[in-house]
Amino acid sequence: MSDTARIKDIIFDLGGVIIDVNPRLSVQYFIDRGYSEAKVFAEEKSAKNIFDKLERGVITPKEYKRRIKEVLKTEVSDEIIVDAWNAMLGDMPSERIDVLKDCKAHYGIHLLSNTNKIHYDEYIERFKEVSKFNTFEELFQETFFSYRLHLSKPNPEIFEYALYTLDAKAEEVLFIDDNLDNCRAAASVGMKALHLDLGKGMDIRKVFHQGQLEEDVKFL
Repeated sequence: MSDTARIKDIIFDLGGVIIDVNPRLSVQYFIDRGYSEAKVFAEEKSAKNIFDKLERGVITPKEYKRRIKEVLKTEVSDEIIVDAWNAMLGDMPSERIDVLKDCKAHYGIHLLSNTNKIHYDEYIERFKEVSKFNTFEELFQETFFSYRLHLSKPNPEIFEYALYTLDAKAEEVLFIDDNLDNCRAAASVGMKALHLDLGKGMDIRKVFHQGQLEEDVKFL
């Protein structure tokens, strides 16, 4: 039996796999509005630490906004901060949602994402518009969001938690992500992993046919 034939459950990443993401656009949003200090968001480890804490639910959106204002060293509205943070979120093509709908007839499908409450609120509105579902849970059997679990990729514990929740055999679960480190972490707990290399033009629309994995798909 081939590796693809053994797969019973597929866990999809969200950003980069289902919705396009470009973090540089958030920094540029601030800069375009005269907040030149925002360039540190792309440069300093301490600034990235703020984002990581938001994604793990260690700090609230309110605290996140306060810390962003401290970094910018000037008065900036909460609305601009939210709009800037959401500026990185791109298209969520309906064709990708169609792929997921087709997959559901053949696999248990699930969602696992490093995300935060601000982005989640934006994601769900776009998802409603494109998919006609009201919640992610109407399409996915299980959803795992870092800010709710206080765990994030590439920590293997988030994948172990997913396996426990699904009550699934690791070798029968496929994880799909555009980040290679995250895929390696999933593979480290026994899952099959598919690195969706966006630099090579990979897309979930190209690895499935009528809801089933193409036979030539290569796993980690």
